[in-house]
Amino acid sequence: MEVAKQLLQVLDSLDESPQFCISGSLSPILPGLEVKGVGTVGLPISASKARELIEQASQAPYGRGEDTIVDTKVRSVWQIEPSRLALLNPEWDSFLAGIVKSIKEEFAIDKQVKCDLYKLLIYEKGDFFAPHRDSEKVNTRCPFPFTPERRPRTPPDLLKHPESP
Repeated sequence: MEVAKQLLQVLDSLDESPQFCISGSLSPILPGLEVKGVGTVGLPISASKARELIEQASQAPYGRGEDTIVDTKVRSVWQIEPSRLALLNPEWDSFLAGIVKSIKEEFAIDKQVKCDLYKLLIYEKGDFFAPHRDSEKVNTRCPFPFTPERRPRTPPDLLKHPESP
């Protein structure tokens, strides 16, 4: 029990928030995604548009120590580099700025935080990334995945086009 007390004392002494997870909900704003070689990508994504995206993508690698490896037994997902992507909705930047502001407030961050598009990942049915420990790509990067949560009033097929399997 002494270890638990010591841990609580350390957490209580932190100048910053010991919080590590937040959640929230916002009205959805689509980014206005455009991909070189594909064009505009809307929602729901049709099976044919998904195939076009995959044709423009490369198999996503993973890092092992200093090496970068493609091994679909460890990571099976497609990626498109950000240089091939454009987010054209003029409301998108202010939408993200609001999310960043909330994150800074919740985590008591008083330094500058910026949001960068890292990559577009495309998961086909059955794709995965095996359990792993992520390493820093840049020592100032902190990943914040945004996952759309389905609500009871949201059609369950919002992200799945009717012609998709």
